Amino acid sequence: FKLMRLSTGVVLARPVHLSRLRLLHELVNDYRTDFTLNKLTLLSVFLPSRPTLQIELILGNLYRLKCDAVLLTDDTPLKTIPINEESSNFVNAMGVALKNATKSNDLCVLAPVEGTTANNILFCRQSHDESMDAILKRALQYADNSNGIYSILVPILRIDYPWDNCDLIADILQKLCSNNNGRLRRIVFSANSLSFLDTLALIIKTKLMQTDVSNRRTPSSTAGNTESADAL
Repeated sequence: FKLMRLSTGVVLARPVHLSRLRLLHELVNDYRTDFTLNKLTLLSVFLPSRPTLQIELILGNLYRLKCDAVLLTDDTPLKTIPINEESSNFVNAMGVALKNATKSNDLCVLAPVEGTTANNILFCRQSHDESMDAILKRALQYADNSNGIYSILVPILRIDYPWDNCDLIADILQKLCSNNNGRLRRIVFSANSLSFLDTLALIIKTKLMQTDVSNRRTPSSTAGNTESADAL
């Protein structure tokens, strides 16, 4: 990624790999963390390579988000939800559906949920040494080919979720766009870390939204020119 000094607007000449970026300190009084709102959307875009597919990034509050299915691999996301009058029905109903889904030996199982903002859970069993990104790829492909699943909620609630995985998530979405016959219309990523969502939003906009940038090559006659042909 190219970096820019906000104070001067000067773009640094040398690009920086994502792994070199350090985690930003989140503001304690960040205006975006006003949880009196029903939901806090940091990004909402339709992908140019698949115009019918909408990607949303939302901060927290799983139980307020309406969708056809919620992706779960275990009960960890449910344990992170503070129990109150509004969330208790959601947590209890999701817990019952998850318990029923785990009785199946299938890798991906759809189980109905009663009386909540989600119609189903999509339980994906984690095989030996399988990464979360591999599970996400398998789950989204399964949902994209399932009848009646047009929107899916993907909770990512680990504070220490690696930033490099944002790039892998973008790659998974990019591959999903190649399925022109897919049924999904909306994918929502919900997290409790602003820095993670900000990073994921930047990568999605960089990798999936800039489709009109033409590939340019530096002519051999300008071999001595040190400026990048793809400079911002």
